[in-house]
Amino acid sequence: MLIRKRFVVKLAMKSLGTRKPKTSDDINLNFELEILRKEVECLQRERDVLNKYVAELEYSSNLLKANFNENQQKTTSPFLLQDKAAINSYSAALKKSVNNSSAVLLVKTTDQNVSNIQVEKDVKSKVNPGSLNANVLSTKLVKDGLLINCSDVESLKKTQNLSK
Repeated sequence: MLIRKRFVVKLAMKSLGTRKPKTSDDINLNFELEILRKEVECLQRERDVLNKYVAELEYSSNLLKANFNENQQKTTSPFLLQDKAAINSYSAALKKSVNNSSAVLLVKTTDQNVSNIQVEKDVKSKVNPGSLNANVLSTKLVKDGLLINCSDVESLKKTQNLSK
């Protein structure tokens, strides 16, 4: 207890300068004054830090608002609204993509001695999709023939006319 009083007296003397305090009340007041000054300094530093955080939060919120508005404009375009109105469910979306995805041409041989591999070679030698501007997505060998998958009906007709 005595050591603590000496410490308090030394702190009070530093804050008062060289003059000695007259009473213990002066010592306590000076000590409290010093503590309050340090608290004020601490609060000022906290205020500065909080002001920096507020500025950063305002900047972030402005960026988020801008991004939100940009994304909202993209989702409210008439093109997307039409697609959302046309597709109400998962099954409707699947039906739409299956029904409109492609056109198929089946080329079969009438001669039993000709294999499906030979039919594929003959068709590929006669038909060049690049020169026809026809979009052929894939070909598949089937029993006694060849299956040609085109992207649209127009490409199917161009391919069909040359494969005859």
